Amino acid sequence: MGEVVGALYGHHYYNKSENKNLFLELFKDLRESFFNTLNNTDWIDLETKQKAWRKASFMQVYFGYPFLYNNETKLSDVYCRFSLKDGEFYENIRSLISEFNKPELASFGILLAEAKIFWLGAYCK
Repeated sequence: MGEVVGALYGHHYYNKSENKNLFLELFKDLRESFFNTLNNTDWIDLETKQKAWRKASFMQVYFGYPFLYNNETKLSDVYCRFSLKDGEFYENIRSLISEFNKPELASFGILLAEAKIFWLGAYCK
């Protein structure tokens, strides 16, 4: 349910243009400070400085919340596969954890039918 809570938080705090402008200015200042520090550092050789410059030049600004949060249809699609029932809190939590862990477990090559449910890094039997 983190996506829904994140979307609500993001819409409340990050849709204000003054916040966005302040953050963009902060990022610009940080980047400029990094380049100045890099230029004035004498213990890094020229080749390494050039690589650091190149890498830092590719930095992009992402802040606030993912673009998914702007699309209510796609956000709803994340939860459409869940079947939650009134009065069954623990079963609902177990179902949510199981569904959210399926892609992660699949990426490790674990057979989903045989996989135990992971919850906060611990096994639930």
